[in-house]
Amino acid sequence: MVLEDDKKVYLIRETKSTHDADLRRRDENLKIRCGEAHFRALDAVDYRVATSVAEVLEHG
Repeated sequence: MVLEDDKKVYLIRETKSTHDADLRRRDENLKIRCGEAHFRALDAVDYRVATSVAEVLEHG
């Protein structure tokens, strides 16, 4: 959680070595799919896959 304009912003980043699903293990892709579905249902969390520190820190 971070604060932006005095509001809480929830960020979840799944850190992986690549964005290419074909280069990741099946288990890793399943975790990502489950995370996407879970946090989409909450509708209050910014969930993304990140491969660098810059991607971890960005939101929007």
